[in-house]
Parts: sequence; structure tokens; C-alpha cells
Amino acid sequence: MAMITDRSAHGFLRSYLCSSQASYWVVAGTAVGNLLTRLLDWQDRARQRRRLFALDGAVLKDFGQNSADASRKGDKPYRRP
Repeated sequence: MAMITDRSAHGFLRSYLCSSQASYWVVAGTAVGNLLTRLLDWQDRARQRRRLFALDGAVLKDFGQNSADASRKGDKPYRRP
């Protein structure tokens, strides 16, 4: 018990607790950032697939695709790349 008292008197315990709380904020911020990035990626994929469905055969042929390829790619769920 004397060691804890000595450390807290010197501020070691206090700085350790503050740094661990800061790391919790970093972890939480990273998790929120990753979630937001994932949601934005899903939204972008869904938008791209809607646009792919809207293209006609001539435009698809320009970049080497056909309507069957576009349909197969567009039918995938937004969660799957």
C-alpha cells in the first residue's frame, strides 16, 4: 500500500490514469471513424451500381462490358465489393 501512496504522491498514478483515459478516446474515435468510412464506402458502391444499371448497351460496350455483366455486378449487395 505504501507504494501506491508514494506513486500517487509523485503523480505517477495520476498520469497513468489520464493517459489510459486518453487512449480510450483514441480507440473510440478510431472506431467511429472506421464506421463512418465503411458507411460512406457502402453509399458510394450503391450509387455506382445504380449508375451502372442506368447505362445503355453502347456505353457499356465502350469499356468492354455488356448488359449481363452490368446486371451481375449491379445485383450484388452494397456491402460486397
